[in-house]
Amino acid sequence: MTFNDFISKYDFPGSIVLMVDKSDVKDDDKPLLTSLGHKLASSTKHMIFRSGNAKGADQFSLKVLSEIRSKLLEILIFHMLPSAFFMMT
Repeated sequence: MTFNDFISKYDFPGSIVLMVDKSDVKDDDKPLLTSLGHKLASSTKHMIFRSGNAKGADQFSLKVLSEIRSKLLEILIFHMLPSAFFMMT
């Protein structure tokens, strides 16, 4: 599936994309993740991006998303109990 196929298939009202990725990011990959965040923010109209805001890959793509389309970004804040969490929009 190409990037454009993904956007065409999943960019609809109510669509939620979970930003789940690894925490260890190579220096060479950081600009690529920032670029991906920009491309996602500028290529979508309806997607809501959800993240636990983990350090690593999340922070690079989400930084750009928050700057461009903050209304479509949701950060999950985990409570002390593993099964409970709060969502901040």
